[in-house]
Amino acid sequence: MASRAPQRLGRMPRRRDIVTLAEAGVPWEEIGERLGVQPGLAYLVATGLSADGSDAPSADARDRPGFLATSQHLSNPQPADNPTSRSAVHDWIRRRAASDGQMQRAGAARTPDPGPRQAGEEEADLADVLTRDHNQVTNLLKQLATIPGAKKGGSPARMSARKSIVDMIGVSLAGHVAAEHDHLWPTVRSALDDGEELADQALEMDRHADDLLAALGELDGTEEEFDDLVEELSLAARKHVAFQEPVFLRLREAVPREELLALAARAVHTDEKHDEEAED
Repeated sequence: MASRAPQRLGRMPRRRDIVTLAEAGVPWEEIGERLGVQPGLAYLVATGLSADGSDAPSADARDRPGFLATSQHLSNPQPADNPTSRSAVHDWIRRRAASDGQMQRAGAARTPDPGPRQAGEEEADLADVLTRDHNQVTNLLKQLATIPGAKKGGSPARMSARKSIVDMIGVSLAGHVAAEHDHLWPTVRSALDDGEELADQALEMDRHADDLLAALGELDGTEEEFDDLVEELSLAARKHVAFQEPVFLRLREAVPREELLALAARAVHTDEKHDEEAED
């Protein structure tokens, strides 16, 4: 039988493109070849799980199309330098953390109690849905950090991979931010005493992230400026998550769970609708 030629889409693949191939039983390596992305990234976008095995999959996750009990072979198949092992990076992180009062306050507000474990996808509330989006973007940023760019002498193939990951982050954030704007922040404004202030701060953060993604979209990934903007985007994403975690805790105390479950369903619909409009 003749081998199947790659069927590249000519654009960033959407989750639907990847899931369709996974449901058809196409191996992840072939999915990556057809769509022009690394197989580990395709696996992450379709399943919500990092291919490096760093996530502990729930029973629900194991039922997703293409789930693999062992997926590490899909994660960054080319050897890459991991900058997080360098002492200079650790020193830089400590300096940034020491100067960031907002992230320190968010960390102090966290508790070791993870809250009740949800039975499955249908039991996910609004905070669960948005947290899964956060985790997906965080995993993409982690993979991005392991691939050297222009400032670290990365090869053209690796710089192209970094560009692809940034494009995926942009796609993921677009639907996520739309869901927050339509469902999270209106609820925060009405349910919390300081909701107006919290929502305004969050929307300003979103505008900053939009500006960073727009600037990254004008570059091809081979510039040192691209690497600088990626670092700034990664920091902005961490601040976004740190800011929202205590908001989620307060919402669960102030809003009936039934309402949060209904908001979750509407948020998922908004995200999917945004994805469809982006394809068109």
